[in-house]
Amino acid sequence: YAGDNQHRLYQEMAMGLGGMAALKLLGYQKSIRVYHMNEGHTAFLTLDLLKDSRGDVEAVRQQCVFTTHTPVPAGHDEFSYDTALPALGEFAPVNLKDLADNHGKLSMTNLALHLSRSINAVSKLHAQVAQHMYPDDTVKAVTNGVHHLSWTSRETQHLYDKNLPKWSVDPTELLKVKDISDTALWESHMENKSNLLDYANAMTQKGLSPDLLTFGFARRAATYKRANLLFYDMERLASVCKGKVQFIFAGKAHPRDEHGKEVIQELYTHVKQLSGRVNIV
Repeated sequence: YAGDNQHRLYQEMAMGLGGMAALKLLGYQKSIRVYHMNEGHTAFLTLDLLKDSRGDVEAVRQQCVFTTHTPVPAGHDEFSYDTALPALGEFAPVNLKDLADNHGKLSMTNLALHLSRSINAVSKLHAQVAQHMYPDDTVKAVTNGVHHLSWTSRETQHLYDKNLPKWSVDPTELLKVKDISDTALWESHMENKSNLLDYANAMTQKGLSPDLLTFGFARRAATYKRANLLFYDMERLASVCKGKVQFIFAGKAHPRDEHGKEVIQELYTHVKQLSGRVNIV
């Protein structure tokens, strides 16, 4: 995220146009049938496809699909044409404004929307929000998942290896997790908790206790994720949680999301207000 908007433009040109150039040099392009764009950041790849197809918009649309991830405006990059057109050079089609314009700026999201045959959001609720944002397009819902091997801790992997030996190659085996004994699950949970608290304490010196109920909130600091909801009634929170519950917050705001930055500042304020009553890091 470093740099100004022009730096961001160059980054996205390197991603989209440079990425396509790399695929061609490696000999992969002819075997690729579909290009999947995650957010508009990669949408310049469509300009390379347009150039190769001599401006055939429909041919490009049949090759591209698009996933939109966030309704936060800071996640949808826009560039002035005065900056973008000279930089794009021969990759800028004559109809670029028809494909990408949003109130006089080049919108990467609009470019991706207009040059994709299928558009999806990342949950049913998000699809409703995105459909309202993009009424001229049909937005489907494909609920987000995770890569199970990457998102499973070492301790939990050992638990699954012992009780669900095929889980790593067949994630549906995880549906049998209810068959693992409560004792084994709890021991694995406490190992994970100990690792988390050791790390948090090393970073903050707050003295988080393994004996307290611990809530974790690790999200990007966007307003709609509502990290500050917990602090609606501070006195009640303190009376309920003192000596019983502790909290760990983690996350960053997009550099251009001023409201997200305000959420982080608000959290810091609440942590100070509850100091000595509720342990929060």
